[in-house]
Amino acid sequence: MKKIVLLLSLMFLFTSCDFSDETKAAFKKSVDDSFAAATYQSGISVAVYKDGYSWTYATGEAVKEFPAYGIPSVAMTPSTPGYAYSITKTMVSSLILTQIENGLYSLTDTVDDLLNDQADYDSFNTTNINVNATVEQLLKHTSGMPDYASNLPALLAMCNSAYTTWKPADIITSIVNTPFDVTSGFQYSNTNYVLLGMIAEHKTGETLNTLLSGEFFSPLGIAANLAPQDSIPYDTIAHPYDDAVIFGDGTNPPPGTFMDMTLALYGVYPTFNYYDGVGRGTWAAGGIISTADQLAKWGYELYDVEGGAVPSAVRDSIINSAPEDGDYGYGVGHDDFTYDDGSFGELYGHSGSAPGYKNVMRYEKNQRITIVIMTNANNSFPYPLPGVSLVDRDALVEDLLNDFKENNKWLDH
Repeated sequence: MKKIVLLLSLMFLFTSCDFSDETKAAFKKSVDDSFAAATYQSGISVAVYKDGYSWTYATGEAVKEFPAYGIPSVAMTPSTPGYAYSITKTMVSSLILTQIENGLYSLTDTVDDLLNDQADYDSFNTTNINVNATVEQLLKHTSGMPDYASNLPALLAMCNSAYTTWKPADIITSIVNTPFDVTSGFQYSNTNYVLLGMIAEHKTGETLNTLLSGEFFSPLGIAANLAPQDSIPYDTIAHPYDDAVIFGDGTNPPPGTFMDMTLALYGVYPTFNYYDGVGRGTWAAGGIISTADQLAKWGYELYDVEGGAVPSAVRDSIINSAPEDGDYGYGVGHDDFTYDDGSFGELYGHSGSAPGYKNVMRYEKNQRITIVIMTNANNSFPYPLPGVSLVDRDALVEDLLNDFKENNKWLDH
């Protein structure tokens, strides 16, 4: 028995891998160069994940010094959480497809089929909400329903600290304010994923945060919260930086007045809380709070053939739903690119951006590696503002992938 244990230990020793020192140095240089090239920046956190190993790095500021409010500078670290925004959709779509795999309902069931006996269903405005949209149309953003994210006054109302009766249907009934158009084809809309979250809850009788934790986070050992149903780590979350013009009349403050969104909101609405509002206004469409390394692990566990997030049939369904370059499938985007050596790469994943944050998660199928980039600076409105550039997330993803491939980055011990 001792010989067998020793043999297995030696096998593990000689087959386990990690990123080489040269790889890590190349990764760091690429991140530093990309960050330095941005004309507006706050902080950045990056994770590269493969086969259980993660390289993490962060630089810049999670919080910028603001002496008038007694706020000191706080460095961005790999353990600093931030809003993932629409990367959340990769989790919700996986949950929906897992429930379908388990026989709870089907891709062809409609909103009306699945929610007609839900307590808030009668409050839906059927001019704005397409109750005949199928689950598949919700997943692929082809329901024709509008994206409520442009309804800023209603979203701001979600920040009110006196608003203590929030429920998911409030997004549908209070923020979605324009008619749907079934002839529009693909039309990215957060409305679709709020409805998917409501379906997941209604068909199980459990809250979405409980479902995500029980199905994915706890089994995989991933740390993530879903706002507003989970508590929000106010004291540790990276502050969001953006153009404060979104809180004014378009001229006061003038465009280009970048500042902490939590303070900009407080200056206009002293009783409002930015983080609460983001959670209430995004939920299933973008309410996950986590770190780059945790999201990179999630992406690997979801998309890799040896990942443990979902059954293989669900993984195949996700990947096959976006077969061509530029496709958007079941909560996943697919983009092809060419490595510097001329070889082919296939990227699957999702970006996530809104006021104050700009993130991306990408899994490269051929190298079987996941990259997550989280930044706490954005230029949401007007976009793009002349003379202002942010970290180029997509270019940095490709730089990191080339770094990995060029130097034989996966080191056998």
